[in-house]
Amino acid sequence: MKDLAVLYQIASLTNRSVTALAAQQEVFSSIMAAFPADSGSLALINPDSGRLEIALHRGFPEELGEFALRPGQGVTGWVALHGRPLLVSDVSAESRYIAARPGVCCEMAAPLIVEGQTVGVMNLDADRVGAFAEGDLARLARFAAEAAAVLHRLWQLERLRTNSTRLTTLVELGHALVAQLASEDLLSTLTQSGRALFSARLCLLHDYDRVTHELRLHAWSAAG
Repeated sequence: MKDLAVLYQIASLTNRSVTALAAQQEVFSSIMAAFPADSGSLALINPDSGRLEIALHRGFPEELGEFALRPGQGVTGWVALHGRPLLVSDVSAESRYIAARPGVCCEMAAPLIVEGQTVGVMNLDADRVGAFAEGDLARLARFAAEAAAVLHRLWQLERLRTNSTRLTTLVELGHALVAQLASEDLLSTLTQSGRALFSARLCLLHDYDRVTHELRLHAWSAAG
């Protein structure tokens, strides 16, 4: 019944008005609470670098910094590379283990798979040898599978919203360009549209003086 409650809590995120980031936090907290874990992390694969980057963690040292792994590196990286869950009852006997914090004795991890591709890994650690069993690994894999499906839907929804906003901005900019606005109005529209396109806090438009070789601020748009 506890496992069903966790699965329901994760699945219900798609019916609530939450951002993908907030959903990641709720998923992570729900899974962490379901196991006797002393630390844990949710790592996502950066599509640009191909590395596993920690998006959320608990119990790790604050000075962890930008801890990233290549697929195949460490227990988490092995799970990302092979797309299969892995349990290490005693990390001292595991050559693949890479420590993110001292004191870890047992670790398990499960992949987040979307359309056949691993997009992240849920990892749990314990300070006691044999703290997790095969049954725990199977449970973690089920939670990770549901989390991947939910997060994928929310990521897609956010991308659609972003693309819709950008398309609207481009249409408005096109109208402004053909409406023969006064020069200052047109430049103001350009900076406002530029800021909106990239969800930026500030957009500046300079013109270049070929005589003095200087850039002069001509128009700008700022949030707040």
